[in-house]
Amino acid sequence: MLFVVLVVLISGCGGSDSSSDPNIGGGSGGGNSSDPLQQYINVSSQYTGVKSAANLDKSAVSRFMSAITMLQPELLPEYDDEQANTTELCADGGVAVLRPNAANTELAVLFTGCNDGGVVLNGDATFRVVRRNVAGDVIEGLMIYQDTVLSYDSAQFVLRGSIRQKDISNSCYAEQYLSNLLLSIQGTNEQWYFENFYDQRFGAYGQGCQSEGMQFRGRLYLSDVGFVDVTTPQLLKLPSMVYGLERQGHLAFTGVAGQTFSWQFKKSGTNSQPLYSHHFSLTGDNAFTYQYRANYLNTQMMTDFRDTDGDDMSDAWELNFGFDPQNASDALTDQDGDGFSNLEEFTYLGDPKDITVLPFIYELSVSLNHTPGRQSQLVYVSTPISHTFGSDAYTVELLYKTELPFQFSDQNYNCTVTGDRLEARCRIEYIQVSTQYEHSVSLEAPSSFINEIHAPISVSIHTLGLNTSLQTTASAVISRQAAEFNFTLTQPNPDIGSLLGIVGEQSSMTLKLSQSGLYDFVSSISVNVVMPDELGNSQVVCRQDVDWKQCANLVVAHGGATTDINITFTPASSGTGMGEIQIMVAESSEPAAIWSFPVISGQPASLLQQQIDSADEGIIIVPAEIYVGGLDLTAKKVTLQGENQQTYLLGKTNNDDYSLRQIRMDKGSEITGFSLANLSITIGSSGAALTSNRMAIPELLLEGNDILAQGSLTLKKNKFSTAALSHSFSWGNPISLCNRLRLQQNDSATPYNFVYENNLMVNDGMQANYCSPIYLEGGYLSRVEHNTISEIDEFINISPANETKVSRLLTRNNVFSAVTTAVALNFAMQNFDSQPDLKIEVLNNLFDQVVYPVRTGNVPYTLAASIMGAAGLNHAGIPLAGSAVIDTAASSAVTDDIFSQARPVDGNGDGQALSDIGAVERQN
Repeated sequence: MLFVVLVVLISGCGGSDSSSDPNIGGGSGGGNSSDPLQQYINVSSQYTGVKSAANLDKSAVSRFMSAITMLQPELLPEYDDEQANTTELCADGGVAVLRPNAANTELAVLFTGCNDGGVVLNGDATFRVVRRNVAGDVIEGLMIYQDTVLSYDSAQFVLRGSIRQKDISNSCYAEQYLSNLLLSIQGTNEQWYFENFYDQRFGAYGQGCQSEGMQFRGRLYLSDVGFVDVTTPQLLKLPSMVYGLERQGHLAFTGVAGQTFSWQFKKSGTNSQPLYSHHFSLTGDNAFTYQYRANYLNTQMMTDFRDTDGDDMSDAWELNFGFDPQNASDALTDQDGDGFSNLEEFTYLGDPKDITVLPFIYELSVSLNHTPGRQSQLVYVSTPISHTFGSDAYTVELLYKTELPFQFSDQNYNCTVTGDRLEARCRIEYIQVSTQYEHSVSLEAPSSFINEIHAPISVSIHTLGLNTSLQTTASAVISRQAAEFNFTLTQPNPDIGSLLGIVGEQSSMTLKLSQSGLYDFVSSISVNVVMPDELGNSQVVCRQDVDWKQCANLVVAHGGATTDINITFTPASSGTGMGEIQIMVAESSEPAAIWSFPVISGQPASLLQQQIDSADEGIIIVPAEIYVGGLDLTAKKVTLQGENQQTYLLGKTNNDDYSLRQIRMDKGSEITGFSLANLSITIGSSGAALTSNRMAIPELLLEGNDILAQGSLTLKKNKFSTAALSHSFSWGNPISLCNRLRLQQNDSATPYNFVYENNLMVNDGMQANYCSPIYLEGGYLSRVEHNTISEIDEFINISPANETKVSRLLTRNNVFSAVTTAVALNFAMQNFDSQPDLKIEVLNNLFDQVVYPVRTGNVPYTLAASIMGAAGLNHAGIPLAGSAVIDTAASSAVTDDIFSQARPVDGNGDGQALSDIGAVERQN
């Protein structure tokens, strides 16, 4: 504080030189070779002690702390901040005679018993002005001690060297002191040397400043020990020097081999329940750790770390509480009877003489709870903490660790995270004993990860004192759910589920992509469509508002908005393949959603029409190929025979050209050996036949056929599929593979014939479709014989009009399995204009899981020789051994079955060859 007084005095003496020579004083402390005070400024060569790094232990650290606190008494807990701000020279007694030179650039000082805060000076010193500001105030000065005798705490030193003071203020008042001081203890050979010792002070008494406090940097030598490097890793803000600010600070000495002595001032607890404590520690072979409550700290505890009796309690602390520092047995006694020994009180910040102040010994247990999070949300992990014993816990820290792709969110309260955000250190200010506390942290992962992801997480609990729990760590696996997109892809009516094209002609399919319900928002979603290139060229465009554009890098709209996808396909050759619509997310190689659909291209059916038109009556062999479009077989009696059932005749839905799915037949024409799908077949008055065809093509998502008979119709040896197929675009609109036959003849006195023989109608193992395939209006002589019918609703529905003259039905030797109604008679006798020729016979049929063999009101019919029970067929309708259908047909004139195998055959080995019921004759 002599600086403060001398600067005030010399500034008051006048003078305004702002360009004084900054080298006044010379040498390492200022000045030049001609300076008469050079020997008192450059003192480095006058230090004769050990010049290597000190080997630190309790004794050495105590001496270094005594030395630095003598130079810097502000560090001591008893330091009086108000006294230090007085402008009195020799405030506690004695005199200092000041003699300025003529230029007012130098002030000679003679100390006589000058006492300032317990430090007493006697002898000569000089204060020099190095620089003034434009107002004449001294902003840099040099204090030179000329073998001044310094007395402090019963010791006497000869003080030689300099302290340079500099004003480094900007927006906040700041000073810098650079000391090069050599202190020799009188009567001994011991020296203390402060070499280039910086003391920077920010702020002033009563002035608020963001960085207010003290900072040290330099080297301190003790002649018989060596040197330590002094640093302040954290600015010192002690209550004795900075009033009203948050107390903090860290002073460090570094000795040999990286040994580090640290003095740290810490605050624990909450603002309403703060606990301030001093922590002294040394690393290395002589390591120790002491901690004191701030309200107990005194000069002895701060400057003497010896433990004479080796009981792990410092002498200074024992003396403060009245214990004997030479008696180790007092460490194990319990002075206040709170259940904790004096050593535990010392080690963990207790008070050995106050039962209400417990040491920080407790039992805090941790565990981890986690519920997988949604893809678009943070992932939360909770840490229940159970505090079951001891004192209240101050300043509990939880250290969390995880692994990529998870990282700790910056949003976690009262937590600091590492740069890579794989560790989070979270602070809990206070946990009361006998309570449960739950902490939580949140984690995040890149939104580009759309699949379910996992990573480990661990937590460890760290406390101010001793945690006796056996459960101070916990680990778990955290996960984030796969992204919920809930995309729906639909096709405007009609829903056909496949893209069907004709070679050389352009076809298109428009789909609508949308999201509904609960879904996660992921940016940069795009549409990718993969088409079978070997079939031809395709183009895909998308739109969300008005304009069509390429789908790549399209950001799919969310919410109620839809994205239209238009696929244009021009086949180059016949064949089938699979197309795929993918929803892609940036940075992810795996699609977020996939829809597959058949792509079918075929030759135009007009090629067949040309053969039909140019041929005479008879058989036309059609090579196995895919043909798309309609045909007209009404001009003459022709048989269109496919090479095998890989010969496809497919109708194409086109709202502008219905003929692409229209087949017209008459004059007894026949189609045989084909796979027929998606066709509308009309039979003329002269009749036609469909034989040995496959009706509907499930693997290509092609539905069944609609058949309208306005004349005689024969259906033999056909395989019908009766499934309802859910395909990629069938959201609410499944494809029906049911074939529907409508026989439309009521008023003719000469009836038409309807023959339905050896047909197999099975479900193909797909979702049941309870369709009603045959609707008879009347006017027919109908024979339904040797068919196998499964999983439909009503097989035959007869609804003749009031003018019907004839309606006869013979239903014989059929298998009905999982059919609601085999024959439905939906009319009443009183509704006819005249009594019709009516004969309904249902004879020798097997009914397996059939609700109504015949359902009627008052219509006469014959139901006879029915077999009720399990049919014993496999999924393809073929009788198994022991089946009830074997050799049980009656009055059968049918000579073969659906596979053209001979009937009858002795299927059960009883020596009698009788026909089987149903479409398939078991062969042995």
